[in-house]
Formats: sequence, C-alpha cells, structure tokens
Amino acid sequence: MTQLTIDDYAVMTKNNLTPRDWKFYTFLKQQTKKFKNQETMLLIYETWLLENCEHSKYSFNYFQEKQSGKHYGDMTSGRAMRKTIEALRWDDTIQKIIGTNKIASSVEEAKQILAKRKARWLKEAKLYWKELQKLEKDFQTRLVFGQERDYIEAVIRNE
Repeated sequence: MTQLTIDDYAVMTKNNLTPRDWKFYTFLKQQTKKFKNQETMLLIYETWLLENCEHSKYSFNYFQEKQSGKHYGDMTSGRAMRKTIEALRWDDTIQKIIGTNKIASSVEEAKQILAKRKARWLKEAKLYWKELQKLEKDFQTRLVFGQERDYIEAVIRNE
C-alpha cells in the first residue's frame, strides 16, 4: 500500500482546496496562541515554511514583497492568505471554526467568533434596509419649510 500525500487527499475529497490551502490549515491547527494581526500570522507562517524546507512550494511570497518595500495593505500575499482563510471557512471538509487569526479552541471561543460575525452581519443588514428605504422614497414630494428641496433625491441624476 502506498503512502498518501496531502495532495492525494485533496484530490480524494473532491474539494476546492489547493495544496497550499491544506498546508496553511496544517499550520493553523498547530498554533495555540492568537496572532496579534494577520501580517504577524503571515510572517510566522512563512518562517514556519522555511524551517520545514517547504517555502518554495507553499509560500505566499511574503518575504519577496516585504523586501521590495511594499506596505502590507498593498501586498498580494496578504490578500492571498485572506482568500485561503475564506476558502477554508467555506469548505465542508474543514470542520473547525476559523476566526480572524486562529482556529477556535473551545466552544465558548467559537460562540464569541460567531457572535461577532452575526453582529457585523446584522449591522450591515440594518444599513441595507435603511438605504433601501431611502431609495423607495426617491422623487417623492415632501413638505417644505425653508431652504429644503421640495422632493427627495436618493440618487444623483444627470441633467
């Protein structure tokens, strides 16, 4: 019987995760502390790859971008890592709750992560409904007391 590699497992499960996604997931499972921020997480991941001699195959190329003087907000490595985290969160074979900077280590921590996501989603939904109400009032007349317009404009029209 042959030994399966992580690449073979990814093909067997018929998911959309790449070998780099699986390697990043392996890295996340080994972490016990929450990272200060995502740039720190990326730095530690790239260092971990160098220590394991797997940098060229699974790297986000953070060190090359850092060496060229790019700010973290402009780095494609940071965007790629965030896409990887999102892919791991969406994949059904990954059964862990992944927060912004680590995998949840307890039920309470997972509930806190999900409660924060719910609050952010509800805030966005509230804004959606407020803007939808504004749009529904577009071009309706209103009572004018002074310098206000006599109708509501929800969008800028080209005249």
